[in-house]
Amino acid sequence: MLTRLLAAVNPTPAVTPAGVEASLAGWAAVPTAQTGIASPFATSDHLSTIVWRDLLGGAVDDVPVTRAEAMSVPAIARARHVLTSTIARTSLDAVDAAGTVLDPAPAILAQPDPAVSRFVQLVWTVDDLIFHGRSLWFVLDRYAEDGRPRHARRIDPGRVTVDERRGPDGHLRYVWEVDGVEVPARDVIVIDGPHEGILSFGARTVRLAAQLERSAARFASNPTPNVELHATTDYPFTDAEVDVLLDRWARARRGDNGGVAFTSRDVEARMHGAPAEHLLTAGRNAAAVDAARLVSVPADVVDAAPERASMTYANVESRNRTLIDYGLAAYAAAVESRLSLDDVLPHGRRARFDLAELTRPSAVAETPAGAPGPTPPEGAAP
Repeated sequence: MLTRLLAAVNPTPAVTPAGVEASLAGWAAVPTAQTGIASPFATSDHLSTIVWRDLLGGAVDDVPVTRAEAMSVPAIARARHVLTSTIARTSLDAVDAAGTVLDPAPAILAQPDPAVSRFVQLVWTVDDLIFHGRSLWFVLDRYAEDGRPRHARRIDPGRVTVDERRGPDGHLRYVWEVDGVEVPARDVIVIDGPHEGILSFGARTVRLAAQLERSAARFASNPTPNVELHATTDYPFTDAEVDVLLDRWARARRGDNGGVAFTSRDVEARMHGAPAEHLLTAGRNAAAVDAARLVSVPADVVDAAPERASMTYANVESRNRTLIDYGLAAYAAAVESRLSLDDVLPHGRRARFDLAELTRPSAVAETPAGAPGPTPPEGAAP
């Protein structure tokens, strides 16, 4: 699919105003992002989980993982929120070859989609890069003087299809469709991320973390060991009686009646094993660390710590610099680089996020509970 996406759009196509009106007419039928009829086979759709599990069985580990399942993991959701919101609230400027900020910025950078805020557009753009490895913007209108995009709309990748068709001249061409509506290939802006998306290469890690979360939920609702209600006499229990007995015991284990249940002389409660509590503490922390590695953020961003590691850090400045260098910069650079190409900005100009505010010196030192405070200067009174 990635090969098709790359082949479908020339990164530096000839920019002409011809065909713009036809493009806009086609876009009148295209709804905004996060709307439209759900497809059970769209990777971002919660229905895909049901379809795959029905076809292949719930025990299959290699079924495609969905964004909804990934977002059910708190560590992944936390990493996603930090990355997307941090990038989206940062100024996106146009600069010249000398690095001078151009004012005013082109509309494609200042307000890409007139229907939504720039923050929302960039949040979901980075979200696409994290989960799907690419984000798709479609040109809404262009500047009359040079034909470059004025506004563009981010579209959920699950609503987009790319088909290979042979034209009247016998040559193959790629046809882009959004919700079944064909759009010109020249109006597609493909923003490729630093990887192919965690739903692609991180399915096992996501699924393991989600399973640990479900195990923790089951343990919370049934904290006692597995119970067998064993018949001790020859009394012929009917199916209905067994169902009533199991239902009452299940309610009692969930806390109804204070956790107190009843057995007669015909029934004995036998305990079998107990949940491995270390999997619900150390195991969940390890899964959170792996989730941070998957999304490419430092572990302390998701409030997790590798084994035998400390979560202490000097101040906001140093923590944010680590976040930028080892996580955020790759996603920001993906957006900057694509919007800097000549089909979006004039040659010699480029898009640049202003990340300086995140790394300004901070006078407030962050000291986690239990950690030592800053060392006073030599000779100072304690």
